[in-house]
Amino acid sequence: MKITNETPPFYCPGSPLREVARVDPTCAGLETLTRGRNLFRGSRLVSWEGDLPLLEDGVYMFSWTRLGSFKNALPSLREAQDMFYECRELAEFVSDTPMLRYGAHMFHMNQGLRRFESDLSSLRDGQMMFYWCRSLAKLRTNLPSLERGNSMFNMCESLTAFDIPTPHLRSAEWMFYRCGGLKTFRGDLRSLVNARGMFAHCRLDADSVYHIADCINIPQERGEIGIGIAPDIDLADLAPALEELDAKNWNVILSR
Repeated sequence: MKITNETPPFYCPGSPLREVARVDPTCAGLETLTRGRNLFRGSRLVSWEGDLPLLEDGVYMFSWTRLGSFKNALPSLREAQDMFYECRELAEFVSDTPMLRYGAHMFHMNQGLRRFESDLSSLRDGQMMFYWCRSLAKLRTNLPSLERGNSMFNMCESLTAFDIPTPHLRSAEWMFYRCGGLKTFRGDLRSLVNARGMFAHCRLDADSVYHIADCINIPQERGEIGIGIAPDIDLADLAPALEELDAKNWNVILSR
């Protein structure tokens, strides 16, 4: 079988992908494929073994499939919105994507995803990228270009620490909302403008709250940031950090 930019997506009548559950890594066309938009959306695909060296557009490419893992090269990928949307059996993703700019909803509702390792040095839009990936515990990446992170890790209940520089992050509303296991945060908030509910219902330790206060941007208009703290923290111990946040033009909404 040959897969090219002209191959009709799975859901099209007469598509050669109608009965495909596995793709041979030697399948002709993969080395030149640049557009995979919707290609296997909703298909019976359970495994993938071929590299995609020239793929640029992966929007909805593997959404609603039964892939268990993805460990193949995607060096040219630029657009990956909803690429693995609701692939609930996907347990790990290990593939550098240095050119990826748009990853909104890429792994949305992948509740089995435990491991993510990838170069995201060009990512700008990561909104809801890992929304409700409740099993995500191992996160190894970089985010030097991220600007929009709204709900990026919303409901990632197994995430315990975030120590990734985010110098260009501007919008992070609900970014870590209900990450009940998140205790440590060492991100970079020097550009932050929107942070409503950002850490609401997390369990951040005192050092993380002080780190947020120290590194956060001073917006021109007064902002709001939600911060969930560990239940054993005495609010009196946070008074200097909360005062600093107030002085930096932020209203803090605390939760436990």
